[in-house]
Amino acid sequence: MRDRDKKKGEEEEESAPPQKVVGIGDEAYWIGSRVGGAFYVLKGNAYVRISVGGPADQANKIKKSKVLAQKALARL
Repeated sequence: MRDRDKKKGEEEEESAPPQKVVGIGDEAYWIGSRVGGAFYVLKGNAYVRISVGGPADQANKIKKSKVLAQKALARL
């Protein structure tokens, strides 16, 4: 979207590069922003996406997302 097309008060949110997380699935990455984040886990030919938000810090969100993803992967 061009700057002139943006409505007043809109901001483009820049996200940090994906952060690799070890110890779950074949590959796992956390993509965080200032208000939440998404945890992607690849296992075999399937992947799980966990999306979280709220006031917790990034490390706590990753920890909680990892627990949820482990439970989901156990059901595949």
